[in-house]
Amino acid sequence: MPAANGFVTVTPDTRYGAAVESGTANWCYAQKFTVPVGTWEVTEIGGYFNADVGTSGWFHLGIFGDDAVNGCPSTLVADSDSGALSRDLPAVDKVNHAYSVTPQVSGGDYWLVVFWADGNLNISSDAVGGTECSNNLATYPTWPTDTQWHSHFDGTYDLSLYAVYQSTTIGSKIMLGSMINIG
Repeated sequence: MPAANGFVTVTPDTRYGAAVESGTANWCYAQKFTVPVGTWEVTEIGGYFNADVGTSGWFHLGIFGDDAVNGCPSTLVADSDSGALSRDLPAVDKVNHAYSVTPQVSGGDYWLVVFWADGNLNISSDAVGGTECSNNLATYPTWPTDTQWHSHFDGTYDLSLYAVYQSTTIGSKIMLGSMINIG
């Protein structure tokens, strides 16, 4: 499978985007995507990251609902926090988390979010084309609240974040293709 981001049915095997966006301690970067109609379970979340030379970087990944009124994430989807993940090499590579308890999502808009513990990491991205939202009102690893997200900064980066989903009613993965990035 080629590079992909958003809600996908198969794990991407190459990075999405040729640029990189730097992380900063206690910042959350969120990317908005649409999930198709239906009820789905998310089996994996990930992205393509690299660390600054000679460092290690820590972060969490999660899925948030959409606050359409304020144009930002709302609350963390139950069971979608990846827990602490890290990257310690300067080459861009996939970092992912396979869920043992799968989060559930239904058709509609969601945000894939990376929450930086420090400023030692970068995420692969495209410089334009996405709907990105970010803020620094929470302290790692406690996710921002719905109200904290209301104070946010918008950008056009298209981040290399993805979540693999499948039907909750069929044991095998449904091949619907990549979801469209809202941008």
